[in-house]
Amino acid sequence: MMKDVVHKGLNNVLVTATDLQSTSDYRVVFNAFLSKVNEEKQQKEAEGKDASPEGIVSAEEKKDVLVTSNDITLENMPSQFLSKEKAFHVVNLLGFGVSEDEFNASYAKWAHNEEHTIDENNFVGFCKQELAGGKARTVVLKFMKDEEKFYNEIVPRFEAELHSSCVMSVLKRFDAASDPQFKEDIVKQGEIDRTRSQGQEEQRYDEQG
Repeated sequence: MMKDVVHKGLNNVLVTATDLQSTSDYRVVFNAFLSKVNEEKQQKEAEGKDASPEGIVSAEEKKDVLVTSNDITLENMPSQFLSKEKAFHVVNLLGFGVSEDEFNASYAKWAHNEEHTIDENNFVGFCKQELAGGKARTVVLKFMKDEEKFYNEIVPRFEAELHSSCVMSVLKRFDAASDPQFKEDIVKQGEIDRTRSQGQEEQRYDEQG
């Protein structure tokens, strides 16, 4: 739900908005990062097998890796939890921009065990209740005209993994050139805004008249 225009320039417009789907985003980003972690563990296991003379990974290496065979056991099944360190990283990918002290202040009661790992549902609850204060998240939408400048803003953020306390995070990105539905929605919203603006102008004219 869009609120106010906070900046309007020649090449971009900034609008504040209420994110009514933030809970869904918490889940999506958590699971995407969890998949990445498990894939890295799978790769590590494969490299370990190649390096081992017997082609066997030690029990210690095998505890938390994702395997692709049908022989899934409690030892080698993919993890459903993120460590405290990785959960902190995901929180900042979501744009909360909290310090470690702020994160630690309430994380422990949502963690599962002495290792302080956290699963999807508890992570969502932690973000929603502790970090967002139980309220819908306020975000900023930046509409850009120049495609090159658009990608110049996005790419460095993902390549450098900049902390959201230092630079505003990109939660989602949409490109009208490759997303017909997004382009159609933007055109419709523009027509609505123009109609609303014209109505306000006519009302002011009637009041003055």
